[in-house]
Parts: sequence; structure tokens; C-alpha cells
Amino acid sequence: MIQLAVDEEGNFAAFNQTFTWGLGAEQDTITLQLASGNLDPFLNFAVGFVDSGAASIFTVVFSSPIAPTITGLANYTLDLAGTFTQGSPNNGGSLAMAAPNILGVLEAQLNGTSIDGIGTGASFSSGGSFVYGPLAAAGTFDCSGIGGCTAMSTRLAFLGSGGSDAYSYTGRFEITAVPVPAAVWLFGSALGLTGVMRRKLAS
Repeated sequence: MIQLAVDEEGNFAAFNQTFTWGLGAEQDTITLQLASGNLDPFLNFAVGFVDSGAASIFTVVFSSPIAPTITGLANYTLDLAGTFTQGSPNNGGSLAMAAPNILGVLEAQLNGTSIDGIGTGASFSSGGSFVYGPLAAAGTFDCSGIGGCTAMSTRLAFLGSGGSDAYSYTGRFEITAVPVPAAVWLFGSALGLTGVMRRKLAS
């Protein structure tokens, strides 16, 4: 598993970094074409995989702190698109969920807890490249239930089909605090003012 997080300045960016493991025909590759994020907060990524030899499970996690902390409701969007390219032998391939208990090929997480996911298994016939998605999800999450949202992450995980099949993905996870209606602020201010007036009358 590869994990990338934002730096102390609240941003990260990585381009054309390649990670390999295994030997000979079993040497798998992950190429990080783009990863970016900031405290706004959002996470973007573009990453490619080559699954050589036998089928392998790949997992990449991108994470970022959230500043300021979101204490109430938050709206989020999650997007994923991909392209699969047949390797050798040219006999088709597949994509499968990395584990049965995950929410999707791409999961959105807040404070380490998965809140939503998109993408399931797929298969492709021999020859050429095949498009996966685009897929999207959106919703609202109550950050008060986890003591405030302080960190966000995406977890991309899947089981390839080996045979040098190539998988390329782009994705984005964005979260924004739901604004408190102005009427609520005015009501709170009025309560505070009433309290001040009562204290003055009592004195």
C-alpha cells in the first residue's frame, strides 16, 4: 500500500513518480502521474498501474487535514474515471473489489472512517483499451457525529487480473461545510442581547 499526505504548508503535489516491487515477470508498477490537495479541502489524483504476472491487489491512499475543522454538516462529492489496457497475452482482463467489506473501488474517508464509495468489478474483452466510468457520488455527512471532521482521505483499492494489464484512474474528493443559515446567527445574537439587557435591569 502507498500512502501520500499533504505537507506542513497544507499542500502536496507529486508528478511522474514510479514505484515497483516484485522480480522478473512478477514486477508490478504504480506510476503516480498527479496527486494534489490542500486544506480547502479537496484531493485530486491521477495514477496508473501495471499488473504483471499473477493477479495482484493494489491500494493507494491520499490524505489531507481539514482546516478549519468542520463541526456540523458537510457536503461532499466523489468522482472516479478509468481506462484499462489489455496486456499480454491478449485474452481480456478484469477488475475486482479488493475486499468484500469495502464500499467501492474508491472510498471517501473522514477521520479514517469510510463514508461512501464508488466503483465495482468490471471485465474487458481482448484487444485495445476500455473505459471505466465516469462514476460519481454526492451526499451530506454530519461531522458532529465523529467529533468534527479534521482529516479527509481517498482509498483506491482493487484486484487486477495480471498478464501485464494496465489500469489508469483519475479521481477527486471534495468536502465543504454547509453554511449556517443567517437566521440562526441572528437568533443567537438576539438571545445574547436579551441576556445583557436582563442583567442590566437586574443591577
